[in-house]
Amino acid sequence: MLAWYVALTRPSQSRLAEEHLRLQGFEFFNPKIVVTQIVRGAKRVSIRQYVPGYIFLHFDAEADWWYPITGTRGIRRLISATPLKPIPISDFAMRPMLTRCDADGIVREAEVDSALQWLGKTVRVVGDHWKTVVGLSTGRMATGCGCSCRS
Repeated sequence: MLAWYVALTRPSQSRLAEEHLRLQGFEFFNPKIVVTQIVRGAKRVSIRQYVPGYIFLHFDAEADWWYPITGTRGIRRLISATPLKPIPISDFAMRPMLTRCDADGIVREAEVDSALQWLGKTVRVVGDHWKTVVGLSTGRMATGCGCSCRS
């Protein structure tokens, strides 16, 4: 059965990993975000990984020969409980992230802006196992986690 899996990439080698996964015919998803900065008075626009250090792969661990992934240049390892069985991510967890990106895998600006509204505010996660968690949003929020946050 097709499922999503997570691969940990080597530092600063996500592009190399993408290239080699593509050459091997693996389906992958590496969401990116457009970042605008002012550097020495000049506006600088760059594209960065939305989830730095990780690439999401879509394959059937029972039917596909996925072992070459672990030897792919730029990939450190698959997230797994044992070396013989990677841990799948549910479609429920992946769907929001996939829908927030355009055809090039870049998170739409409106989605980023909606996440920034929570920056610096106290949030309470409501849903399943995390409903008692209260915290202060101090950095990049994981939009698309499938939960509802209330201030």
